[in-house]
Amino acid sequence: MAGESEFMNSESNKRISPRSMVEIAVFVYVMEEWVACKTIDLSLEAISVELAYPLIPGSLVALDIHQSQGMKKHEMLTEILRCDALETEPVTHRVVMKFVDPSQDFMVDTKSLIQNKS
Repeated sequence: MAGESEFMNSESNKRISPRSMVEIAVFVYVMEEWVACKTIDLSLEAISVELAYPLIPGSLVALDIHQSQGMKKHEMLTEILRCDALETEPVTHRVVMKFVDPSQDFMVDTKSLIQNKS
């Protein structure tokens, strides 16, 4: 079994911590405005959201998490890791964003939120 978990964190999946399905209010700053997203999942390193706009992997965007479900309001910089078109009507995009230098308060809130969902 140890070999399997090492494989899961290999080239195909570089996550260190587990991710959880959460429902938190998230906005991304795109085209000079804050755009609401649907949160897909959250980990200590990254967040995955559904967004109407495609974002360019490698670019940096601001992320605003509004206070909800035990999560305080946090605004931070993220790096786009991946953006995939989803087969929805109209087309939306699943965007995976890595947190850039998250605050200690954010990390505590996120860890608590993830543990409560487990």
